[in-house]
Amino acid sequence: MRRKFIHSLEPDALGSDEKIKFLRQTRQVIAWISIILTLLFSIIQFSYIRKQLHADALINTLDPSITWAVALALYYYCWVHGTLNDANIQELAYARLPKTWSIGAYLAVAMLTLSAIALCWAEGDIRRFTVVLVIFTIIDHLAWRYLIRELKNYREFSEKLYKSRKNLFSLVKLSLVVNQVQGNWKWFRLTAGCIIIAIMAVFAFSEQVQSLTVSWIISFIPGINSNRIVDIVGSAFVLIWVFIMEGWHWYMRIRTTMRIQFIEQDLEEKYDLHSNST
Repeated sequence: MRRKFIHSLEPDALGSDEKIKFLRQTRQVIAWISIILTLLFSIIQFSYIRKQLHADALINTLDPSITWAVALALYYYCWVHGTLNDANIQELAYARLPKTWSIGAYLAVAMLTLSAIALCWAEGDIRRFTVVLVIFTIIDHLAWRYLIRELKNYREFSEKLYKSRKNLFSLVKLSLVVNQVQGNWKWFRLTAGCIIIAIMAVFAFSEQVQSLTVSWIISFIPGINSNRIVDIVGSAFVLIWVFIMEGWHWYMRIRTTMRIQFIEQDLEEKYDLHSNST
């Protein structure tokens, strides 16, 4: 089949800025309405289930240690396989990568591994776990910044090479991978994680906050064992942290992978992409 040619167009040729802004605003409104309706539906349904199934008896049977185990197992599984996924897509996007690991890379991995082991050691104790989680977050952030610095020269080399060869599909794939590995979304994700950790810390180290939480939950679900609420809430915080941090990360990974597959399996096989700038 003869290939079609796509030429890069100016924004005005594709549509007005007003149209793009309007549609983006429309999608945002729809998203917020969906969130609000989902929350309202969840509250209504939970109230109904609480009346029908006696939520107090159900919660009293929960074992916080199981929640801890599920949360940490899920986090480690997502972390390990996510790192493998990141390595695979970088292999597809970069024209050149380091030939071997540097000493700094080994040290970063060693520190991350030790801090991950410390999370297992802190399991079950919300105060101890919160402290270790703060340390783990700091080390993870520093390792991420180190990775960006190590890949900077290789990213610039790849961009120059693809531009010189006018390989615009490879440029797009590189841009997608760079955004996943070091895009601004990671700062928002880090901020969300830090907010959850801060709430965990306040709950873990403030007996007054724990007392208020227990009183509020008992007023909402009478009959629940007050002695187990602190442990249940602590383990729930950990599970929420894992869901948000890894769920966000895996959403970006899946989105990037799907876009790269679309470029490789559909666009590159059917089209030649050229730039008007010469």
